[in-house]
Amino acid sequence: MVDQRSFAWAAMGLLLAAVLSCGQSSVLSGSGGGGGSGNGSGGGSAGAGASAGGAGNAGASGGTSTSTSCECDPDNPSMCTQGCTYWTCMNVPASAGNKVHCDAHQPDGSGFSPGSYNCPEITVDNAACPGTDAPGSGPWHCTATASMLGCDRGGGEGAAGTGGDGTGSGGRGGSAGDGTGMAPPEPPPCVLGYPMMTSDPRTSVVFNESDVLRAFSPHVARANDTLKVFYGDEHALTLGVRQVQVKTAAGTMTTDYPVTMPNGSPAMAQRPMVGTTMLDGDQAGTDTSACDGAPDRCDRPMFPAIFITDITSAPMSRMGDWQYGGTPIPPHAVFGTWKAAVRLVDKTRNPQQVTVTPDIDPPRNHLDVGTGDPPPAGLRDEGFSAEARWNVAELGLQAGHTYRIQMMVHDGDQTRSGGDAGQNCALVRVY
Repeated sequence: MVDQRSFAWAAMGLLLAAVLSCGQSSVLSGSGGGGGSGNGSGGGSAGAGASAGGAGNAGASGGTSTSTSCECDPDNPSMCTQGCTYWTCMNVPASAGNKVHCDAHQPDGSGFSPGSYNCPEITVDNAACPGTDAPGSGPWHCTATASMLGCDRGGGEGAAGTGGDGTGSGGRGGSAGDGTGMAPPEPPPCVLGYPMMTSDPRTSVVFNESDVLRAFSPHVARANDTLKVFYGDEHALTLGVRQVQVKTAAGTMTTDYPVTMPNGSPAMAQRPMVGTTMLDGDQAGTDTSACDGAPDRCDRPMFPAIFITDITSAPMSRMGDWQYGGTPIPPHAVFGTWKAAVRLVDKTRNPQQVTVTPDIDPPRNHLDVGTGDPPPAGLRDEGFSAEARWNVAELGLQAGHTYRIQMMVHDGDQTRSGGDAGQNCALVRVY
């Protein structure tokens, strides 16, 4: 759905990264931010990287990405018939172990058995090992899980920068990694990675309407920007659950929740109310998805939501995703058109039955989201569209950090088992 591109590291001016593709690597390199004389500004990149003034003190490591990608592993093309295996490597500084650590997803179509294994210093023609131009030295000590590969070997700090000249305070590293304050490059494509089998049943839950998530932007953002998700379908977006009905042998108890409804088509709402935001229990604003043995574990929020993971120092992390118990954040604004839904919990059945019934569709708005941003060119018009926004300044995102943004929505018919839900992800760098 989304097109996200190059990746740049920014973590305390001490990390040096290399992105390796299919057993080859393209290393981030360069000299550190030089100490300025007087109050001159430094040019540190990939982190703040200020150098102390004085008699040749080393600056923090820096550099810009010169990464490329390959279509297949040139040493073993059969390993990459379904796509490349991308390794992400980090030079861990001496204070944290002085080693090189690399991560990758299990290669497509040819997974390795979980367990420990070693790779020689001169990498064999095997996609289970990082490329020959990875940082560090010595053999690799690796571990495979059901979905990931991880390898370590000796290495450590990145190249030292030029020391200060002793005449004044060190220069301040430039934001964007080049000392100019310009926007950094976009991060690479986000790998969603679901469904997959783990000990947590959430990771194997199927999302059957992910194509309703049509676009996401931007991939590089400032504090005053907004993150935008574009929706399109033959039914209007479901903004939330406006009513919960709990049916028992004694009768039915109805509880209403406020949902901001469109006042036209297209419409706009700042700070929209999205109904009940409870995630568990009878009054939850969730869908009908359930897992065997854990009926209240796998239901997903009906309101549009994003889930955030800071991946600056752990680029493969998904710990903020819904699948790992992340917190859903409803939108700060919505444009276009939408509707609400009613949730029924029928306790007269054994086991109890939960149904979610969306309201009737409002008038079609096609690709017109009113005062929102124009949908990206080329989006298919199926009759209904919406744009949901989140304010970067209210999300607690830090400049110089890279984030994994998982997005989730529900369409307007909810006719499939578990509910019609869509998910996708994007990487965003804040500067």
